[in-house]
Amino acid sequence: MLIQRIQLDESRLLLLSEGGARDAARRGTVLMYHGLWSHKDANLAELEALARAGFLAVGVDQWGHGERSTEETRRHLDPEAPDFRERFHDAIRRGAAEIPGLLNELIAERAAYEDRLGVCGISMGGHLAYQALVIEPRFKAAVAVLGSPRWNDPLPSPADRIERFRAPALLSQTAGRDDLVPPDRARDFHRSLAEQFGDPDRHAYIEYPESGHMMRGDDWAECWRRTVEWFERWL
Repeated sequence: MLIQRIQLDESRLLLLSEGGARDAARRGTVLMYHGLWSHKDANLAELEALARAGFLAVGVDQWGHGERSTEETRRHLDPEAPDFRERFHDAIRRGAAEIPGLLNELIAERAAYEDRLGVCGISMGGHLAYQALVIEPRFKAAVAVLGSPRWNDPLPSPADRIERFRAPALLSQTAGRDDLVPPDRARDFHRSLAEQFGDPDRHAYIEYPESGHMMRGDDWAECWRRTVEWFERWL
């Protein structure tokens, strides 16, 4: 397993591949985003699973997290702030806004190809995966785990831009007993996708009824198996 740490503009990246990054990118490049107050290295096992499947797996530190954490960003994401929800969504939007430039840099370095791009995320990263499909049409496939496409703040949320979800293959996976990110918003969004586009192969929803936000071990293993299979199918 080849592991590289690089910086492109503001992004701190962890690249994993079996063999060289350029060879893996020909199979597909998958950007992976972690959860709130976590960092890219926390999902090393999941990145390794993607790399073993032949992909170039790219762990990204979200805005204000990991190597990008500063006193200012920690204040911005203070959970005691009365407007924390809006700040949380603002951090997601900032991170997603960096994606087009990041993809351009990866493509220039031959670490990505425009027709072989995927994105996945967990929890906060799952929220970001939805937003990524809104702003970046080059993604061919996406997996959102424990995320929500609908946000309660004054700005439009990803679910408000449903037309952006016609082309990419989207798999959403949620936990039935999740009290941090309840599954109903992703579930309802997929009902809307089915009504609008009628493509159950391209827009799939899976719910693990016995798991909470910290998913049971067996459910997590199944969740990640399905994640890898999704990219194998659509990239």
